[in-house]
Amino acid sequence: MFMKFNNTISMEYNFRRWFVSLTAMICLALAGFNYAGIDVAYNDIRGNLGATLNQVSRITTVYILGTLIIVPFSSWLSSQLGRRNYLGWAVICFTVCSFFCGNATSLDMLIVYRFLQGMGAGAMLVSSHTILTESWPIEKRATSQLLVLSGLGLGAALGNPISGYITDEYSWIFIFFANIPLGIIACLLVFVFVKNGSDKKDEDWQARILLTVGACCLYVGLERCQYVGELNVPVMILLLLVGLTGIILFIWRQYHLLNINLRAGLVLFLFYSFISGIQIVISNSSLNALTASSYDSFWVVALIPIVVILITTALIQRNRKMIRPVITVGMLLLMISLCLCLKDVSFPAILILSIAEAMLSISILTLALSELEGKELGRGVAYYYVIGKIGGVLTSLLYFVIPYLLEMFK
Repeated sequence: MFMKFNNTISMEYNFRRWFVSLTAMICLALAGFNYAGIDVAYNDIRGNLGATLNQVSRITTVYILGTLIIVPFSSWLSSQLGRRNYLGWAVICFTVCSFFCGNATSLDMLIVYRFLQGMGAGAMLVSSHTILTESWPIEKRATSQLLVLSGLGLGAALGNPISGYITDEYSWIFIFFANIPLGIIACLLVFVFVKNGSDKKDEDWQARILLTVGACCLYVGLERCQYVGELNVPVMILLLLVGLTGIILFIWRQYHLLNINLRAGLVLFLFYSFISGIQIVISNSSLNALTASSYDSFWVVALIPIVVILITTALIQRNRKMIRPVITVGMLLLMISLCLCLKDVSFPAILILSIAEAMLSISILTLALSELEGKELGRGVAYYYVIGKIGGVLTSLLYFVIPYLLEMFK
């Protein structure tokens, strides 16, 4: 029957493992593609829907907000519905909402459907990541995480160029319609190849609620305060206080209960996301810095990280004890690139940054999930994505909010 499933987890073998991995990678690519791909169509949406730039930017804010709301509860929902059913319904929700986003006739409709699409994307993100990881033996965790990052990276890398092409040649609505055929394919693959297993375990609801409320309030407070007239100072301060309080209480309640490697991975990923966010703010995005370089330099920066991440994965896969030395070297390169960016955003600084990000993305993720199985794995994946977003949000706190508040209270 549709809702029946086994309570045991077994990894996949042979061709089935690769089909499950392909299915998960398509879901991850869809989530990555829609994360910021719509940003390039802001001007066209403004013209079609008669909205200001501030108003149009809300479609990205609500998408990420929807993701943050659903991610912490994804492992519990998966245990209730079964991993295949949950991922399948998430893909259906994402695909249907993409259709309605493309057919939206007002900005308010687009915001509502975009929020629901973000919830579907968040569920896809955690569920597909967990399923792909479970499909591989724990001894090959670095390989499974390389596939995860490949799916996310491919979607994110193709987001802006494909969206820009579609907008220029056709219309922004086809950015959403492009999700439909891939969504249908992904849904069919999910129900054919993914097993409907589940894990039963007690939930720490207070920790999940604290993380969700904290992350959402912090994100909205910091994101919307950058747009003039969006939030008045008392509301912004209230959101920031509630957000920081929620995160602090979550850490106090949950920190020592987590697996030691997951705990270390979350701390490192928070720091890594924060420093990377600073460098993006300084350079106004790595892409702008690369555009000033030659075409050949662009391909060097694009291809070298691919080689680095493959070598790093092979090294960690061969000897798991190499994870921490690799992270140490990656952090050192990250700090060197930050120092160079503070002086001048140049090609060497961007190249070192890209190498550091390649090393750290696979090594930190592998460290965080290195010993997790079953329900702990789903929870670890969820925490990983939320903590990473918080790291980027804290960059906004440092660069935009604190100077703004200091200026207000002078």
